[in-house]
Amino acid sequence: MTAESNANGNQSTAVLDRNQVGDDSITRWFAGATILWGLVATVVAALLSLSVLLPDLPAALGVDSPELSYGRLRPIFMAIAVYAFAGNAAFAAIYYTTQRLCKRRMWNDLLSGLHFVGWQLVVIMTIVTIPRGLTQGHPLAAAEWPIDAGFAVVWILFFGLNFAMTIAKRREKQLYISLWFYIATVVSIAVYQIVHLLVVHVGSWESHSQLAGTPDALIQSVFAHNTINLLLTMPFLGLIYYFVPKVSARPIYSYKLAIAQFWGMIACFYWVGPAQLHLTAIPGFVSSLAMVFGLILWMPAWGGVINGLLTLRGGVDADDNEQTVDADRHSGRDLHRVLVLRFLAIGVVFLGVTTFFSALTAIKSVSGILNYTEWVNAQFDASVFGCCGMLALGMIYWLMPKLFGQNRLNESLVSLHFWLATIGVFLATIAGYAAGLWQGRSLMALSPDTGRLVEPEFLSTVEQVTAFWWVRLIGLMFLAVGMLVMAINYLAVALATAGKCDVVPLSSKILPEPNLIRPPSQFADAPMLDIAKSFDVWRRLDWHRVWERDASKFVFLPLLAIAIATLFQVVPSLLLTPTPIASVQPYTPLELAGRDIFVREGCVHCHTQMVRPLVAETKRYGDFSQAGEFVYDHPAQWGYRRVGPDLAREGGKQTSHWHWVHLRNPRDVDWGDPRSAMPAFEHLASNDLNFESLKERVALARELGAEYWIDDDDIPDSARLQAERIAADVVGGGGPIWTERSGKEPLMVFNSEAIALIAYLQRLGTDLFKPPPVADADATAVATNVGQESET
Repeated sequence: MTAESNANGNQSTAVLDRNQVGDDSITRWFAGATILWGLVATVVAALLSLSVLLPDLPAALGVDSPELSYGRLRPIFMAIAVYAFAGNAAFAAIYYTTQRLCKRRMWNDLLSGLHFVGWQLVVIMTIVTIPRGLTQGHPLAAAEWPIDAGFAVVWILFFGLNFAMTIAKRREKQLYISLWFYIATVVSIAVYQIVHLLVVHVGSWESHSQLAGTPDALIQSVFAHNTINLLLTMPFLGLIYYFVPKVSARPIYSYKLAIAQFWGMIACFYWVGPAQLHLTAIPGFVSSLAMVFGLILWMPAWGGVINGLLTLRGGVDADDNEQTVDADRHSGRDLHRVLVLRFLAIGVVFLGVTTFFSALTAIKSVSGILNYTEWVNAQFDASVFGCCGMLALGMIYWLMPKLFGQNRLNESLVSLHFWLATIGVFLATIAGYAAGLWQGRSLMALSPDTGRLVEPEFLSTVEQVTAFWWVRLIGLMFLAVGMLVMAINYLAVALATAGKCDVVPLSSKILPEPNLIRPPSQFADAPMLDIAKSFDVWRRLDWHRVWERDASKFVFLPLLAIAIATLFQVVPSLLLTPTPIASVQPYTPLELAGRDIFVREGCVHCHTQMVRPLVAETKRYGDFSQAGEFVYDHPAQWGYRRVGPDLAREGGKQTSHWHWVHLRNPRDVDWGDPRSAMPAFEHLASNDLNFESLKERVALARELGAEYWIDDDDIPDSARLQAERIAADVVGGGGPIWTERSGKEPLMVFNSEAIALIAYLQRLGTDLFKPPPVADADATAVATNVGQESET
């Protein structure tokens, strides 16, 4: 193979082996996808924010479709932001840096291409299916099992195999810091993704969690939450350790600090997932472990922040003078370098912000105030747009002249984008953090004189943060305009220089093998204990140079850390089943249908079902939630944010007629509240409920462990009987008997999906206060399956 040009466009006639030539086409594709999905993510985020501020706007514009409701689009935004935007950026960094750090081309070009195409298809299928109601219902892992299976195939067979074989066949045996983080990411997410596939398959596009309630919530907090955190943290630390020294043309500040940071994060990272479930119904020891490791994790996480910032300042550790970085000072103009450094600096700062606040909310008392508030949104924005986003944008701007062979970058547009992105991300995150603090203070405030809630109405606390929502919307609009500017810049460069830099010779310089003979301790002749002298030799970390030539240690030790965390945190929680509550019975067939509608509509993204043992919450919502209440909840719907009130004790608080009106128009003058941010669910009153399909739904509930003594043939009639009683309450309160439908026959109220959802809402939290069921099977069948006792 003849190299037509190198990375800077210089001509060369050297004949190179395939493995001596880098494949930058895959980096170009992932970089372009990052920009495209970044634009989509910011636009969708802005539209979602606008839909909360003006919930009646879609209807006014004539685009009021169930598929475009907030609950269905919120998981779409999370998937686009994490897997499409941040994920593609991480892959662009990994493909570019791995080839240069291993001094060889990726093992298989076909697998690289399949990885790119497969990853985009997984994202697109997620976007297409969830708005149609095809969802598992988990807030952080909503996609159905075929998409999870596709994710696993793409990650393990296409990406993981290609990456592993490249590492195995590398020419440079010394593994640089960035590769440590990449290996840990690939291995850990592969394990977590396999766990996601352990569900009960009902159909080609339907599955249900095998676990219920507390175990299900815990599994999701450990595996789904850690998957997202890994993807948003580990590869971007690898990005920092490669591109910050490259762009600043200086060695990394401290190599020893990087070693301590990596292994510290491996030791602590896999324990912190349950911190988001503090003060809920999970076992106390799990929550305490998450708090301890969450606080410890702050220290190694800030190792990357310190290393990044001090490298940008130019400080060099005296012990690290031998660790040099091949930085090309002439690869771009000074202005280009300065602009890229600004992006990277902001990204490193936001890494420090997010990791500090993560450690802060790992404290139980702090999480009691900030969890379930707008603080959660702010942390997500800071992680995705502040840390990952700014690092990714800086990386891509640095790579564009290298990827396309010529520096045709419009630096005025780069400067404009920097200020748009910086202003946007600061507005969005500061507004979110301020809203979270304000909302948490308002929700928890008690009168010192009476001990009562200062803000007894939940919607009054929502009204107080509306101004912050507007500020966040403005910030997201700045971010969206900035991504559009970058897309124009990237497209212009790509069109002007396409095809001129397909062949990139890789460096052939190989580092010498480390000296295996350890020098004696500097205190060898001092009157000290031998163990102290051994520690002096160990702390020099010369032994780690040997480790860095053995990739298996960076595979095995993260796997060991996952196994230990799972063994001590998850396994005991699965074996220690929640204490049964005799009065808690399975949902009736109609309530099962209503719960499925609740999951389909994504209500979990605005409502929690978890009253924590805090004075303010028990005064506002009722008795705190207990693990035994959720034994029939597949999946758990505990939630993570309260745009609306908690629903754990909703049953019986309102009449069925109130729920009917509220679902159709939450801002109804007589029955609703104009301050409500809830979208209207008018379509539920017009959608037919298939009573015959409830036979299959009850059969699934039986398979998952619920006991029903009703005959299958009686299930539809049982559900109709309960629906008629609820419909009678609706009509008795002044509601209609029929629902008019455009282009269709009028629908009897009791036949609508809205009635099923009302049945579920009226059941929530009521079992705890019922007497235990009678022993007679026939009486139990009536109480459990016909639903007479679920009426209030």
